[in-house]
Amino acid sequence: MFTISTSNGARVKRPRHLNKEIESALAYAEEHGWRVVKSSAKAKPWGQILCELADRSGCRLSIHSTPRVPEHHAAKIRKTVDNCSCKKGEDDDDT
Repeated sequence: MFTISTSNGARVKRPRHLNKEIESALAYAEEHGWRVVKSSAKAKPWGQILCELADRSGCRLSIHSTPRVPEHHAAKIRKTVDNCSCKKGEDDDDT
């Protein structure tokens, strides 16, 4: 089940992306703790994904509604999730 959090903390079902490869990549991101945020109707991108930090210093990626090659965009989503440097529990100390 794909859900998103609203500002008041309620969980609602998020809209699905029309492309099956991208939808699968978004599900992959959610399984790894990323949050999917749908843009407003007037915005150019479909939405964006935010890493676990979900603030200005965290990782994010815009999701296109109609990418030229959907398989490449889906691969970029998975690569961004896998290469996130903000994962919980990781320390940057070199001690």
